[in-house]
Amino acid sequence: MCSSLLLLDEEEQFTETLAKRLEDEGFVIHVAASLENALNLLNLHKSEIAILGGANDKALLEILREIKCSDMGIEVILLPDQASIDCSIQAMKLGAYDCITKPVVIAELVAKITEIRKQKPNARARQSKRPSTPKKAPTL
Repeated sequence: MCSSLLLLDEEEQFTETLAKRLEDEGFVIHVAASLENALNLLNLHKSEIAILGGANDKALLEILREIKCSDMGIEVILLPDQASIDCSIQAMKLGAYDCITKPVVIAELVAKITEIRKQKPNARARQSKRPSTPKKAPTL
């Protein structure tokens, strides 16, 4: 069984592209349109990981806070549009697994997802092996 991931980002084109690339890596993707929708999808699909992106650091931190307060054991990776040390520090204090600034290198994101899966006690079966000599890592 593949990992179930939730994506939430205000940029529709970015979200569609990221979802396609992660599906190509073997993940099951659920795209949320809002915080309320994200919480419902997390509960419904038992997603292991939420990937949250956007330009508004304050909104990202609020969504992170809501997910962590839901006590569903979901790990969160933030994808802020710009590097912000303050946002990253606050995110880690709130329980984010990591912050990866856009543009996203898919191989880096997949590596973080794999780390999370290995650390979770109830991690699902490992995704299928990929070629050991990948082409240039695509970015978004």
